[in-house]
Amino acid sequence: MDYSQKAESYFSTKLNCAQSVLAPFGPDLGIDEKTCFRIAEAFGGGIAHSGQMCGAIIGALMVLGLKHGRTETDDLEKRDKTNKLAKILIHKFTLLHKSSNCIELIDYDISTPAKLEKAREEKVFQNCGNLVKDAVNILKDII
Repeated sequence: MDYSQKAESYFSTKLNCAQSVLAPFGPDLGIDEKTCFRIAEAFGGGIAHSGQMCGAIIGALMVLGLKHGRTETDDLEKRDKTNKLAKILIHKFTLLHKSSNCIELIDYDISTPAKLEKAREEKVFQNCGNLVKDAVNILKDII
């Protein structure tokens, strides 16, 4: 199973977008999948269901950090490379989906428990599996 299939599989089991994107890459980057689930828990729904940046993008940014991020404070080359790749990822995702913000991607405000419950009832997250897949595919292209 490749990264995209695994990400879609995770999302279909009710993991959030960030968890679904980060976890398939985790073991190859030294982090087990369960730890990835915990790290990315608060980033679904555009960061804790606030509708901000899409969790799929955030999960992909975490992968970039794990793969290319600096471990030494003065390693500005790694910092710059990671930021360059992050900008490319966000740009490509935004070109494809016309936004990088969850609230715009799902066209629904999920910022309160009542609104989130209504969104779930109306199945507004059905397209998020495609967002997860696209984030993973963009990520695979740039790393």
